[in-house]
Amino acid sequence: MLATDGVPRRSVTWAWKVFAPVIVLIVVLSPITDPSGANEIWHAGFLRLTQENLLRAVVMGLRVPALGFACFLTLFTTSQPMFVRGLVSIGVPYKAGLTLSTALRYIPVFFSIFGSVMDAQRARGLDIGGDGGAGGKRRGPLARMVARFRSYMPVIIAVLIRAYTMSRNVGWAMETRGLGMPGVRRTYHVTVRMNAGDWLLLAITAGGTAAAIAVMLLA
Repeated sequence: MLATDGVPRRSVTWAWKVFAPVIVLIVVLSPITDPSGANEIWHAGFLRLTQENLLRAVVMGLRVPALGFACFLTLFTTSQPMFVRGLVSIGVPYKAGLTLSTALRYIPVFFSIFGSVMDAQRARGLDIGGDGGAGGKRRGPLARMVARFRSYMPVIIAVLIRAYTMSRNVGWAMETRGLGMPGVRRTYHVTVRMNAGDWLLLAITAGGTAAAIAVMLLA
């Protein structure tokens, strides 16, 4: 669907880069929390790896890109104004639709800010890996984890400052455009309306989702 809708390859690559750490984390931690299964592959102490829990971990990990791309498919192919207008046309309040679309719109922006801040801090000599630097004594795993957590504090603070500045500017821009003014009726250059086919597709989607949830709960 992403290929047929003309989504750029760089957007798909960016999405996989976002999903990859979460998928790896789920696949690694799932066998630790669920050692069940009859066909054992490897066993060491409390860690027991079986074909069943490994397959279950892979399935759980692949749910992340499945849900993520279902969301990104809309964001990659629909502009922010049309997304808000579509939500408003089915009865969602304009402020709620604008808030949702703005939040989704700025997810990649925050990732970009985080990456640029990390690059800037590395250029200033910040040890993100927590290894103690080239000439320092090598730390143990726990010490490296604590040091890495502490090394991210300057990055997080800088990202929060830039995010606050950006959100304030966005708020000012919305205020200057009259968002939320009392007694003012919003007008549109092009009116978007739901036709019979749109309502039918929405009903089929809602019914299929409800049926899938019911089957999952009753299984």
